[in-house]
Amino acid sequence: MLSRGSVRLRVCVRASVRVSGSADPLTLTPHTHTPRRPSSTLPLPPPRNPYTPRTAQREEDVIERKRNKSQLTPWHYNKQHYKPPQPLTEDEEAMECLKKQRSLFGQYGSRSGINPSKAWPSKEELALEREWERVAHPHTVQHMIDISRKERQEEQMIIKQRQDDISRKLLSLEKWKNDLNTRVAKQEKLAREAKEKKERLIDEVRDILGFRVDPRDERFKEALELKEKEEKKRSKAAKKLAKEQRMLDQLRKEVEGKEEEKEGDKDDGEKEGDEGKSLHGKVIV
Repeated sequence: MLSRGSVRLRVCVRASVRVSGSADPLTLTPHTHTPRRPSSTLPLPPPRNPYTPRTAQREEDVIERKRNKSQLTPWHYNKQHYKPPQPLTEDEEAMECLKKQRSLFGQYGSRSGINPSKAWPSKEELALEREWERVAHPHTVQHMIDISRKERQEEQMIIKQRQDDISRKLLSLEKWKNDLNTRVAKQEKLAREAKEKKERLIDEVRDILGFRVDPRDERFKEALELKEKEEKKRSKAAKKLAKEQRMLDQLRKEVEGKEEEKEGDKDDGEKEGDEGKSLHGKVIV
């Protein structure tokens, strides 16, 4: 059985020596370095330049991508910084609508790479524009000026009528204020009379009962209802009497008017009779 020290020694020996080609595995020889073959006398080729145009462009693209902290695409980056987009290829120009190309030319000009002749309308577009102009604006310039002048005069007339109406209402403002104050005073008077009437009825009920009673007492409420009914009967009778008095006055006026008419007719008849007698006397003479 090997001890720990012998195992460590064996590992160190194997690391520093190599086994020889002898049959005895215990025979060890030190490791020898094989000498390198001498180099040839031919000259070495020149070193290759790693910086070709393609690699330089590739490195430039890498640097630009690192500088682009916004991580925007080239199209969005150009649009954000108001730079013209990449020129359209033939296929893109054939596929892109004419309206879009005109918009690019109007925004970026010659930098957009769009042919300026595309900005001019075609014959069909000119014909359609003339047709739209004829339908949308059928009147002549002078006729349109007259219409505008007439509309302006109508607006001025409406404004003047409105101002006159406001001025007229301002003149009646004091009258309206007085009417409002009168109505308010009348309502306050009615409310005050109703309150005084209720207080008077309460005092009368207390006088009838002979002692001071809480208004929430049932006996007080019953007595107050009876008193209110009596008050309503007296008020109704007074109104009826006033109505009868008005009717009598009206009848008296009608009778007096008829008597005056009869007296007037009688006087007119007497005058006609006197005139007839005088005329008859003249004829006889």
